[in-house]
Amino acid sequence: MARLDDTSASGRGIGVFGAAAYLACSWTWCIGMWLPVYLIGDFGWPGWVVFALPNVIGAMAVGVLITDAAEAGRVAERHRTMIAAFSVWTILFHALFAGRMVRVFNDATLPAVVSDYWPAQLTGLALALLVALFAILPLGRAAKAAIVVWLVSVGLGVAAFVTGPAFTVGPLEGRFGLGALAMAAPVLGFGFLLCPFMDGTLLGVRAALRGSRGTLAFVLGFGVLFLVMIVMTLGYAGRLNEEGFGAFSVYIFPCHVIVQTAFTVGVHVRWLASRGVVGTGGRGLVWTILLGVGVFIVFAGSIAARAEGEPVVLDGYGLWRLLYDLFLGAYALVFPAYALIVMFGRRRLRLTERGVWVGWAVAVALGLPCLVMGAVIQEQAWLLGVIASAVLGLVAARMMGRTAPAWLVGPAG
Repeated sequence: MARLDDTSASGRGIGVFGAAAYLACSWTWCIGMWLPVYLIGDFGWPGWVVFALPNVIGAMAVGVLITDAAEAGRVAERHRTMIAAFSVWTILFHALFAGRMVRVFNDATLPAVVSDYWPAQLTGLALALLVALFAILPLGRAAKAAIVVWLVSVGLGVAAFVTGPAFTVGPLEGRFGLGALAMAAPVLGFGFLLCPFMDGTLLGVRAALRGSRGTLAFVLGFGVLFLVMIVMTLGYAGRLNEEGFGAFSVYIFPCHVIVQTAFTVGVHVRWLASRGVVGTGGRGLVWTILLGVGVFIVFAGSIAARAEGEPVVLDGYGLWRLLYDLFLGAYALVFPAYALIVMFGRRRLRLTERGVWVGWAVAVALGLPCLVMGAVIQEQAWLLGVIASAVLGLVAARMMGRTAPAWLVGPAG
């Protein structure tokens, strides 16, 4: 399959503001739209601060630290397989989240006697059509569409504010207190500071916009536009923890979720197509079918499943929190450990090919039980073991040896 090359024109047709909106909407995930709800319930509103700071800084760093557009393209190509895995995991995570939101709002707004789920079916169809629309748009047009998407979400946020008391940031301390938050903060920072370097949609914008234009797009996109999105999450997180989904109009919050989810999934599908991972020819067709089946199973299963007695108000750790955290765990350990050890370790520390893979495997193997104990069992002190496992992974990679200095072997390709 011929690759769809969004970067060959060096950013022609994409303005700085459009690129900034694209970045902001591409990074407004089921994490940015929902994780603060859990964090505020667990740790109070300081949980949002610990979430927001590394999130904004880490995403902005992609455009600030990678100053050469060509280097962004080389990074995306060199780590193509793992970046593709990042996109696939992100798409499946959104399928789970979208199905969950559709089911909950369907249940909250229809009488109990209604047995069919036609609103859920129509919402799923609308989501699929929007994903397809955003997936076929080239980068320049997707950037223009992103401006509309961002304005729609902001308009919905304003509507929520003026039609009801929707801004409640929550208490100073949640169920676990600020001491537990101090244990969780390093893992949140580890994931949010490094995961943006694994996102092909962000690397694609950096590759398309050269020099200061690209840097400005990232600063504006994450320092302003994306920040507005997660401040909106702060505004409804406290209300959801207090009153559940009945705190909002049936249309306002679901529409925000649908439009942002559709854009994020669409641009990730576009990135996979641009790298030949999904498409119409040969192996790409097989992967397209497998990904489509996986999305359907996760989305449909998320709509159909229902935990017995599950509360609408989010005051406990139930089945859906478990499923959410299982997906989220990859962004707290698997992907950031790869970025640290394989992506940066090999190039910056000149670690060997074999060494970085061994180090990454060590980090994941040691960090996984710590992550389960900290996030699922909710013994937050164990989360510090995730950071320790990443350090031990680097040590293991270093013990496998280093390559020759750059001055001896020539510049890295």
